[in-house]
Amino acid sequence: MRHIKHIKAIGDCAGISILHILFNLIVTTYQSVLFLHVVAIHWQGRFLVHQPPDLRDWVNLAQFVVGFLGQLVLLYLISVLPPHRPAQTRLAIIAFFSFLAVSLIPALGEIFVAEDDRAIYGALLTAVWLFILGPMMQLLGIAAFCVQARETMSRGEPGALSISGLLIQSVVFFVVGVSFLLRLKMPSETWQGPYMAGMRDWYWRVGWATINQI
Repeated sequence: MRHIKHIKAIGDCAGISILHILFNLIVTTYQSVLFLHVVAIHWQGRFLVHQPPDLRDWVNLAQFVVGFLGQLVLLYLISVLPPHRPAQTRLAIIAFFSFLAVSLIPALGEIFVAEDDRAIYGALLTAVWLFILGPMMQLLGIAAFCVQARETMSRGEPGALSISGLLIQSVVFFVVGVSFLLRLKMPSETWQGPYMAGMRDWYWRVGWATINQI
């Protein structure tokens, strides 16, 4: 929020990489749609949410949605404020809405699946998000940092970036990431086997949320 206020105050987005905003927006879209699915639509799973979802699960969903909305506002600001980059901005908007569609439509599609098939449909969809898209999203988060670092170093100054805002954001994200260790539900048998197998299952199921935030 502080970063957005800073950009609106100076009326300029110089020094902010469009790819940085796009990659972060895709990651937050992924997180929001995944939790929308497991909390509001398909909550009969064995991890991520409690049975049935309680206040903690809805807080987790709200947190991901707030992050998504923040990145969406940044995409809007970078599209209307100077320096104007119409071609890049247009491609970023198309890429975002394309990813939103291919993520949200299957999630909402479970509502229309026959009752007998809903459990397996939801389980398969969640598995695809966690085991296939999950690692890709973490790589995309790293790429977002890299493209912004390259942009900032090429300019030699932060431009529209708010240094104090970024510092506060880093602390908040670190605390939130660590808190996911306690907030997300894991199957009780996760740590009953070999330690490395438990770490693998922890990462696939809930660890991605901690790592993405940190």
